Amino acid sequence: AGTQTVTLPSAAGCDSVVTMTLTTLSTLTTFDTLTICASELPYTWNGIEFSQAGTQTVTLPSTAGCDSVVTMTLIVNQPATGIDEQEACDSFAWIDGVVYTESTNTPTFTIEGGAANGCDSIVTLHLTIHESVTIEAYLTIHESDLPYTYGDTVFEPGTVQTGDYTFNFTTVEGCDSIIVLHLTVETGIADQLMTSAMKVYPNPTPGHLFVELESISGEAQLQIYDIYGKLIMQTSINERLTELNIEHFADGVYMLRIIQGNESSKMVKVVKQ
Repeated sequence: AGTQTVTLPSAAGCDSVVTMTLTTLSTLTTFDTLTICASELPYTWNGIEFSQAGTQTVTLPSTAGCDSVVTMTLIVNQPATGIDEQEACDSFAWIDGVVYTESTNTPTFTIEGGAANGCDSIVTLHLTIHESVTIEAYLTIHESDLPYTYGDTVFEPGTVQTGDYTFNFTTVEGCDSIIVLHLTVETGIADQLMTSAMKVYPNPTPGHLFVELESISGEAQLQIYDIYGKLIMQTSINERLTELNIEHFADGVYMLRIIQGNESSKMVKVVKQ
């Protein structure tokens, strides 16, 4: 830039003195920074495509017609990720609108703009489903056994009769545990007399038990029920003397029942200790 003078011949042949003042315009250099979310990639800027974070330069004409060099630094924010730990009984309705009935660790849900940096927040569900339990239990007792304790319930003489009884409990996971007890209360003296035809010893027993019948014709069914009326053992016998091994039973009270054909059943309390 500066001033120069030159002498040239004019059209009339005389000197023509021309003075030139030259002004130069500098190249315009600009630095810019832009922050976007990863979901916006690839990102196009002035015809240049960014596939990831980084720096790119482009030369553009300025308003004065000179070069304008622009350098762009692109910052890419990643989505926030998190795990939603949940436990439920039987089923669970999540934020994605789906009702899940089985344990799972795979569902994801994207919350648009939910992260602190303004980008998406991706949540993964880790779900554990616990099932409620319904148990059908059967128990036959004689009225002479009353009062009879079933769990925390005491059946008192004169107040209990044959029928169905429902007990509501909670599993260790906090879900419903329902026991439907089908109770049969035998009356009269027939069954009571029948028990005299059966001996069970030693009673209480540490594990080995002998069941001796006064007589047996054909095959009989031997059943053992726990205190909740759940059938836990059943076998066929055809001998007057039968040896049983109940060492694997937990200590407690059990009911041993013998069924022979159409005869009334014989039932004896057995204590395992």
